[in-house]
Amino acid sequence: MGAALTKITSEEENNFVTELAKQNGLRQEEDFWIGLSRDSNGDGNFGSWKWSDGSEFQNTDYQKWNDDEPQDFEGCAKMRGSTEWYGFVCVALIRGCAKNTATSNNPQINNNKTISNA
Repeated sequence: MGAALTKITSEEENNFVTELAKQNGLRQEEDFWIGLSRDSNGDGNFGSWKWSDGSEFQNTDYQKWNDDEPQDFEGCAKMRGSTEWYGFVCVALIRGCAKNTATSNNPQINNNKTISNA
């Protein structure tokens, strides 16, 4: 299939994904998962942030975290109706935004998947 959760590398991509969510009927207060997460070390702590394509997320990379985000106990990243990013606990069931790298550079909102089957 070639699809992965969205990797956002610029303000332009961030705005595009936000607009795409609105066009697909997501309300301002609804969340959707972007492809950024970190694994638990098993001791209650988390490792480094990574994109769903396996690439490392660096502190120097583009980022749009909301104030005081992410929290130490949150291992996944989401967007809301605004362009800011929020951390969340990875067991939550929310929509995801995937990018089909095989045929398109444009991400698509998938309303039928949860984190457990995305």
